Amino acid sequence: MTELDNGIAGKLPVLLVLIILCHGMTAQCAGIDVEHNSITLSLRSEPPSLDSTLQEDVDSYLIITHIQEGLVNLNRRGEIIPGVARKWEFNDREITFWLREDAKWSDGKPVTAEDFSYALRRLVDPKTGAGGTAAFVHLFENGTDILNGRKPGDALGIEVIDPYTLKIRLSIEAPYMLYLFTGSPYLPLRQDFVEAQKGRYAADAMNLLSNGPFMVESWVHGASLKLIRNPHYWNSDRVQLEALNFAYMTPDFRAKYNLFKSGELASFRINATLLNDAMEDGLRIHKAPMNCTSWVATNFDQTRPTSNIHFRRAISHAIDRDTYADKIVGLPGAVKVDSIFPSSTRGAAAPFQNEYPAEELSYDILQAKESLQAAKRELGGEMQPLSLLVSEVYLLQAEFLQAQLTNNLGIEVRIDTQTFKQYLVKLTEGDFDLSLAGFCWGALTDPIGWVSLFTDSSAWNAAGYNNPEYNRLEQRTHHSQDIVERMSIFGRLQEILSEDRVVVPLTESSYVYLQDRRLKGVTRSPEINFSTGRIAN
Repeated sequence: MTELDNGIAGKLPVLLVLIILCHGMTAQCAGIDVEHNSITLSLRSEPPSLDSTLQEDVDSYLIITHIQEGLVNLNRRGEIIPGVARKWEFNDREITFWLREDAKWSDGKPVTAEDFSYALRRLVDPKTGAGGTAAFVHLFENGTDILNGRKPGDALGIEVIDPYTLKIRLSIEAPYMLYLFTGSPYLPLRQDFVEAQKGRYAADAMNLLSNGPFMVESWVHGASLKLIRNPHYWNSDRVQLEALNFAYMTPDFRAKYNLFKSGELASFRINATLLNDAMEDGLRIHKAPMNCTSWVATNFDQTRPTSNIHFRRAISHAIDRDTYADKIVGLPGAVKVDSIFPSSTRGAAAPFQNEYPAEELSYDILQAKESLQAAKRELGGEMQPLSLLVSEVYLLQAEFLQAQLTNNLGIEVRIDTQTFKQYLVKLTEGDFDLSLAGFCWGALTDPIGWVSLFTDSSAWNAAGYNNPEYNRLEQRTHHSQDIVERMSIFGRLQEILSEDRVVVPLTESSYVYLQDRRLKGVTRSPEINFSTGRIAN
């Protein structure tokens, strides 16, 4: 078999499966279905969890935020606008929300303040087992003590004044709190419905209840998921699309490109391997900003060589991040970064990186080799093979990193490729030496989101990083009322992350996608929202 034959054969199984699925779904596989006013889309994998309290990935988040609505929403400019709450008021550390009385669940029952109270109490309940979604429970009065079992759940700083008035008490003043309330952990849940599912809440379409613009009509696990317009949504008249058909769940960009060209996908995100093809085929390439950065995470477990600072320095200097951004990611808007903070992060009076520029991390093979020798002296011998954990979607990037470390340092790197769901499991369990990782904060542009990822108490800190100075300073940012002082603390936290080589920053990037010209009005930034979309003839 020739190399060309092998390449075609490798894609045939995926293509055949997608064709079979499409024929089985008939009209649902039209990218733009004018007759039924619906569009067909794709996911990169099966959503690991549609439970808003437990969700920790982008595919699940995309679905959840189309079927549920929180207290507040975002407009196209990233500004806070009313959601279920029609108005709100800050008073020191208290926020009072007044809910609209026409907000309803998909079964027609009203959405009440108790539904938000229950969702928050469920989030901090140790029995729920929330991970990264519980990252900011310390902002709620007694939230951390309840999560750690030191106080009962009824001590949480939340009060239902009446069915349509909710008061939340914070542990500190948090001016960015409304932006957090746009996130999935703070979406309402109706207690009677959740408990009636007997542990199967969000397991299937029948186990879900919606209060957002869409609701789940069907879910074939590992294959497809269909959302239809929720007639009970309070703003349903402004939702023009009748259905979102996520008819394909695959990480295969080439297969999705072929589906788009044949008119079977309305829109999808592309990668660098498709950029030239798209331009040669005369397709319009769209770009939207993202509040995201990617990095190589290093494991601080003392049994792993990556716990050695010299070894982490060697790795950081051995990766040509310019080539990585320009050739491997290779998409418009992809730029190398020297920090976890993307350019969208706000400072005191200007972008954070303008006020506190990160120290440049050089590509320096000589320095990398010197640091490797220092690591070997401290670790006592040659390096054992390293594991590089990666989701199957990012195999190309992993292979570049593998080649860099092997060619420049002589280190054997074994790529541990996993489905996205299993990747998340191994990542949160700390089952890796290195991991290709990253994060997106949507509309939250305050630096607190980024620095919170690396505290000793963070659920996202599976690598086990623990620096007492870092932890102490991060806590100070929650209490400082002087914005200049607060940003200077963030500047020092950025320095500590660089000094300790906690991660190797790689890129910030844009959302680059193809879209059928008939699909209009979709909001792409700061978050994707198809409920604003429409089909234009």
